Amino acid sequence: YSEDRVVLIYNIKEGDRLKVNSINFYGNSSFSNNYLLSKINSKKVNFYNFFTSGSNINSEIFQNDLNILKDFYRKKGFDDVEITYNISKNFLNSYTLNFYVKENTRYLISEINYFFDDELFVIDEYSSKIDDFEYQINKLGGYYDYFLIDKLINELNELNFKKNINKVVNFEFKIGRAHVW
Repeated sequence: YSEDRVVLIYNIKEGDRLKVNSINFYGNSSFSNNYLLSKINSKKVNFYNFFTSGSNINSEIFQNDLNILKDFYRKKGFDDVEITYNISKNFLNSYTLNFYVKENTRYLISEINYFFDDELFVIDEYSSKIDDFEYQINKLGGYYDYFLIDKLINELNELNFKKNINKVVNFEFKIGRAHVW
């Protein structure tokens, strides 16, 4: 110690960790709560299971979960999905994480038209990429999937670059609303 210095001592008491003991989904009609729960990173802590780590209260994880859910819904054809969340206190140090889902319209691709030079279509790799794209869309039940569309565009651009081709492929997607039975 010296006379020209100050010694600071911090005494920090952390207290108990705040835990999520319940996660709910409201407004979802196309997917079960358990299925959506399997998609997110947040996990609930059960009072009877001491070995479960569960989720601490962390807004970054919840925001990431929100993005995961939005991406999942968009992949399934719900391009206009709206999802929010909130945290509500239950008792002591336990909280409930609530997700509110507004699915909006589910979109189908009813028709796909390609516009490009005939010389490109005879290149097997173009045909192969387009066939694979259409197979993947059909596998999804014809639902609009912006990830697959973006993947096709990137693959065709890479192919153009590799083959030093300066041609443009244009797409026309006719999008329709899915029927809800």
